[in-house]
Amino acid sequence: MSICHVEVVVGDRRILVDETLEKLMHRLDSRRFFRIHRSYIINLDFLEKIQRDGDRKYTALLRDKAMHELPISRSLIESLKQKLLV
Repeated sequence: MSICHVEVVVGDRRILVDETLEKLMHRLDSRRFFRIHRSYIINLDFLEKIQRDGDRKYTALLRDKAMHELPISRSLIESLKQKLLV
């Protein structure tokens, strides 16, 4: 059995959680949280903008203290755009 650690960032704090992103996603409010990549879930309240970085390459720019820039999976970009229209 492999050990899975997920790092959750809340403000300035970083918390290690012993569960998969998939399990964590099921516990989060789907109206506020979205999985943008196999490695990242974001709180949509902190999404500043989606930046296009070339042919079918997108980055989520977050409005947090660190101003995170996270990759968005090509397979999830359209779902994210639809989610933001709701």
